[in-house]
Amino acid sequence: MTTKVLLKNMDENLYRMLKAKAAILGISVSDAIGQAVSMWLNVTNSVSDQNYAILKTNPDAEKAFNEGRYVLACDGKYVGVSLTRGPP
Repeated sequence: MTTKVLLKNMDENLYRMLKAKAAILGISVSDAIGQAVSMWLNVTNSVSDQNYAILKTNPDAEKAFNEGRYVLACDGKYVGVSLTRGPP
């Protein structure tokens, strides 16, 4: 089953490169975008989701983030925070 999707505000140069690369590979732009979305979903359904969950479940992490500090998480475990989000 497929569905129609409209992409709005896509950079013209990016689209041209996408279209050219898809043509070189002998696939449609739709297939290229489908592959890219599939890869993106696989990547974002990994450890990064667990790390993001730290912000929602760890009070220290949430407090630090709300104070403008970076929160460090690794493999879904809270590691610590930086002093600031900006340059030192």
